[in-house]
Amino acid sequence: MDSVLAPRPEQLLHAAWFGVTAQDLVFPLFVVLSGVGLAFGHRGGLGWATTVRRSAVLLACGLVFNAVVAGTLDPATLRWTGELQVYAVLVLTVGLLHKVARGPRAWAAITGLAALLQGAFLLLWQSGCPDGAFTPGCNPSRVVDPALFGRAHVYIGGALGHDPEGVVALLGALVTVSVGVAAGHLVLTLTSSPGESHGEGRRHGRHVPAYLLGGAATVTVAAVAASQVMPAMKRLWTTPLGLGAAAFGVALLAVGLVVLHLRVPSRLDQLREALAWPFVAMGRNALLVYFGSQLLMLVLLTRRDEHQHPLANVVGDWVEGFALGHNRTGLVAVMLGVWLLVAAVLRSRRIYLRV
Repeated sequence: MDSVLAPRPEQLLHAAWFGVTAQDLVFPLFVVLSGVGLAFGHRGGLGWATTVRRSAVLLACGLVFNAVVAGTLDPATLRWTGELQVYAVLVLTVGLLHKVARGPRAWAAITGLAALLQGAFLLLWQSGCPDGAFTPGCNPSRVVDPALFGRAHVYIGGALGHDPEGVVALLGALVTVSVGVAAGHLVLTLTSSPGESHGEGRRHGRHVPAYLLGGAATVTVAAVAASQVMPAMKRLWTTPLGLGAAAFGVALLAVGLVVLHLRVPSRLDQLREALAWPFVAMGRNALLVYFGSQLLMLVLLTRRDEHQHPLANVVGDWVEGFALGHNRTGLVAVMLGVWLLVAAVLRSRRIYLRV
C-alpha cells in the first residue's frame, strides 16, 4: 500500500522481483525466531490440542485481516492466503514434525531435506521458463496458487503473477522456520543435557553463541551455494532467501545472547536490563504489535478527514506542528511510541495476547 513515507527508501520497499531488501527480511526473521520459540514450547510439553487451536485461531485472524485490508467480506473475492495463514500452517507443521523429531540433529536433517526438495522443485520449474529465469508470467506461484484457491482468492487477484504468501512461498517459509527450530533445540540441548549436572549444563551454555554462529555460517554457505543456481527473492521465498534470512536470524540470536549474558558490573547490568525492557515488552506481544500496527496504519491511510486528506497526513502535519521533525518521520516516531506504550502497559499488567 502507499505510505506516508513516500518516496520511501528502496530498502523499505519490497524488491519488485529479483533481489532482497531490508523490508523483505522482516517476516522471514519473524519466522526463524518463531521457530526458536516453537522449539522451546514443544520441549516444554506444548500439547497437540493447543497447537491445533492456535493454528485455527491464526487462520481465522488472517482471513479477518485480509477482509479488513480489502474493505469487503465478499466470499467471492476473499483472499485465503496471507502472512497469518502462513504462520498458522507453520505452527501446525512444526507440531506434526515434533511427533518424530525432537533434537537439533533431527531438525537440521529436516532443514536440509526441505531445502533440497524446494530447491529441486524451483530449479525444475525455472528450467522451463524463457531464458531459464523466473518471470511474473512464468513461475510456480502463478499456476499452483490460483489452481488451489481460485485466482480471485490470491494476492491482488493473481494480477501480479505471484502470491508472496501462497503455497509456493510456504515451502520457503518451512525451510526458514526449520532452521529456527533446529537452533532452538541446539540451545536447549547445550544448556540442559540429560544426565549432566546443573554446573555442566551451564558450562556448555557459555558456548551456545559460538555454536549458533557456527550453525549460521553453515547455513550461509548453503544459501550462497543455492544462489548460484537460482535468485534470492521474497516474492517466491526461494531457497537462497529462506536459508539466508534464517542464517541472519540465528546470528542475531547469538549476538543477543552474548549481549544479554555478558558479565558486567552491577550498574551496567541494571542499565542493560532497563534498555532490554522495551524489547521484552514488544516481544511478549509480538503478534499484537506486528499486526495491530499494520491495521492502525491501514486505517490512517484509508480514512480521510472532511477535506479528503488521509488521516495519516493529518497526524503527520500535527506532529510537524509540534516541531517533532518532518511529518513523515514524525509519524513513524509517534507510531513507534504508541506501540511501545501499549506493549509496556500490557507487560506491566502481565497481559499477553495468546492464541
